[in-house]
Amino acid sequence: MNFPKILTAASAILLASGTVAFAIYGSSQQDPLISLSYVSDTYVNDVLKQIETQAKTQLDTAQSSLDSKLSEISPEDLEQKLVIETAAALGLNTSTRASLTNSFSNGTKLQLAKTTEICLASGSANIASGELINVTTGEIVAAGSALVRNQLYLSPSANNLIKLTSPVQVDVSGNYTEISGTAPNYTAQYTSYADALNDLGLFSGSTSGYELERASTRTEGLVMLLRLLGEETRALNYKGSHPFSDVPSWADRYVAYAYEKGYTSGIGDGLFGSQNTLTLNDYMTFLLRALEYNDKNGDFTWSEAANTAVNAGILNDFEIQTIKNRNVFYRDDLVYSSYKALFANCKNETFKLSDKLISSGVFTQTQFTLVQKNLS
Repeated sequence: MNFPKILTAASAILLASGTVAFAIYGSSQQDPLISLSYVSDTYVNDVLKQIETQAKTQLDTAQSSLDSKLSEISPEDLEQKLVIETAAALGLNTSTRASLTNSFSNGTKLQLAKTTEICLASGSANIASGELINVTTGEIVAAGSALVRNQLYLSPSANNLIKLTSPVQVDVSGNYTEISGTAPNYTAQYTSYADALNDLGLFSGSTSGYELERASTRTEGLVMLLRLLGEETRALNYKGSHPFSDVPSWADRYVAYAYEKGYTSGIGDGLFGSQNTLTLNDYMTFLLRALEYNDKNGDFTWSEAANTAVNAGILNDFEIQTIKNRNVFYRDDLVYSSYKALFANCKNETFKLSDKLISSGVFTQTQFTLVQKNLS
């Protein structure tokens, strides 16, 4: 048994919780203050017992909370649920409960009845009020939390409210009430591409979900550029600063890193233009840079970035013209063009942007193959 490692790890845990406090001063191998036999026979055993006790207490608390939520569901409800779902599995008809895959628009709210189950198949959603039980993980999920795709949630009581933050597909088993939201001016077309980029770790949406139906901002475009360059981790660990006064705290590291690397110089007057609307040429410039084109060396100009993007194989003429006609570059467009860029060759190379990101460890070939399969 490696006692020094156990001593270090165990002591760190208990010291952090305030359970154990000691110090060793002036000790040496010839004149130790604490003998090896004490460490191996007494101290380590005591520490491990305390760790076990603390872990059991935390597990008991979590289990008690989960049991309390489950107890809100009556045995009759659970019995009916089991009978109906067994009948459904056997192909028998039931008029009281069904599991259906439904599509809903952004902003819609679903008010769930007791014992209703919901699984987010595509898109983004969060719990607007109440609590759900994540059946997949066994955890209680509180209001304000995002639903994780392909995980099953159970409503332990009536009137828990789910807000859909993008166009979605959900599997619902049980009763619910649909509350229509305000229809957006634009309807997202590329939710499945957002799911694909999310699975690859390239797109996470905002705290409100994917938000595909609103215009992109310069900050969001810059963050996406750093992800497509495979430099997000380096950006988040960067310790330098930037000269801009309008950068939100969540984007501070991204902007500082990008400024140091020369990816952005701001819009003047000490401003980055964080909330300024991202344009088509802005984002095509970012994507071309990710493909190793250099506008400073004359590979393209900002005003011609969209046309150069067509020549580089990112988007086609029709897709570019469609965005120009709308005169708004939506987050939906950001998602779609980013995904398409993964299949474009880097400048003067035979390898694609996806190959570059795989070799950099941003995602694996297995992950990339899987998202393509899911999309097809």
